[in-house]
Amino acid sequence: MAENKAAPPRKAAVKIQPKGVRTRKAPPRYNSRTASQRFVRTMAWITAIGLLFGLGQGMRWYTNTSQLDRIEQELHAQYASVLGEDMGSSPFGRLQFVHGQATAQQQFGLDPLVLIAEFSRHADFMVRIDKVALSGERGTLEGMYTPDQAAFKAFLQELDTDEEYEFSLESREETLSGIHFVLKVGRR
Repeated sequence: MAENKAAPPRKAAVKIQPKGVRTRKAPPRYNSRTASQRFVRTMAWITAIGLLFGLGQGMRWYTNTSQLDRIEQELHAQYASVLGEDMGSSPFGRLQFVHGQATAQQQFGLDPLVLIAEFSRHADFMVRIDKVALSGERGTLEGMYTPDQAAFKAFLQELDTDEEYEFSLESREETLSGIHFVLKVGRR
């Protein structure tokens, strides 16, 4: 028997095309002017977005730099108030040295920084300490409070709640700039 190796006959493809739809026989024409305008428009938008981003980052940098400058000025003022104007190249190290000297002199007495930190926990922005005198387990704090009687009484009541130190009002004098006070302090 002889086998037929010929390929089966192919059927012609049927084109189904809805009415009103035209198919293009040739590729679309390339219009260089339209392509250039589209490219320029896209580049203009990208440039505008990039400029706005750069402007935002510049404003952020300026804000952070000015804030850092203010913080450094306040820190310098705080160091100068404790160490004087000649504070050296490492004011924090010098501050630790001065604290070490103060605690070595009063080895078994009150620690001045711990005392001031505990006092500051109860104080608000209306309190200013002018003088701290410590001797052994007792000491005095002298300062000013803004002229508000009710707030000063509330401040003294807040000091009474301290668990580590006992603050007692020794003297109080009303002046034009506020209430000048002297507090006795000791361990509980």
